[in-house]
Amino acid sequence: MTRIRAARTGDAEAISRIQIASWRAAYRSIMPAEFLATLDEAERADRWRGRIGPANPAEAPIFVAVDNADAVLGFVNVGPVRDDDVAPAGRGEVYTLYVEPGAWRRGIGSALLAATDEHWRSTDVRELLLWVFEDNAAARAFYEAQGWAADRTRRLDDFGGAQPAEIRYRRTIPGRDQPR
Repeated sequence: MTRIRAARTGDAEAISRIQIASWRAAYRSIMPAEFLATLDEAERADRWRGRIGPANPAEAPIFVAVDNADAVLGFVNVGPVRDDDVAPAGRGEVYTLYVEPGAWRRGIGSALLAATDEHWRSTDVRELLLWVFEDNAAARAFYEAQGWAADRTRRLDDFGGAQPAEIRYRRTIPGRDQPR
């Protein structure tokens, strides 16, 4: 059985491992192999430790999905909207959502998104945004099945010399369709 809890500093290594394994599995046709091979778990774990620890603001929590042995299977990081073209009032953003590749298609991503919705329910946030690689058909299908829709906004980022296009998705939090 999977349960969701707030991330702890000791989860940083598992979060790093899951993020890198997910990137290597999902992005192998999107990013250069050389770039994916150079991703460093220890360096990334240090970054996650800084985000999980006391310096992490309450408005940008990290949740983990764990099994019965408390092993981390996936994680999500959310927070305030970072896009300049979107008014932040009433909106939040899913920064990252990754699940251990061996645990894909077991409902863990959906459970993490449900925890995200629950986090925002006690706030004025009504709509969530996220970015996904345009060529990541599996992720796009997952988000669309969860009620997300692309809003036609596109951006390019640099990953080891490649510039894959990302598209923005939006979704109203279920049960929160009216602005306050």
